[in-house]
Amino acid sequence: MAQHILETDQRFTPAARRAVREHTRGQPWLVNALCAGTCFKSETGRDRSRAIGVKDINTTPGGAEAGVREGMSP
Repeated sequence: MAQHILETDQRFTPAARRAVREHTRGQPWLVNALCAGTCFKSETGRDRSRAIGVKDINTTPGGAEAGVREGMSP
């Protein structure tokens, strides 16, 4: 997340950061996969002028909601 912020100047809200942590338990590969889906596969996530919010994290195609359904997240 820090590298993405440095390279794009796109921020994550504090709630989005907490959501990423909750969904991934801090596992680096899962954090990367969830954030990549949120920031690059989602149309709203590709808009670098806006911060990534918790709704973006929770509705990423194949992301957080899919992980919850598949038992991959808490």
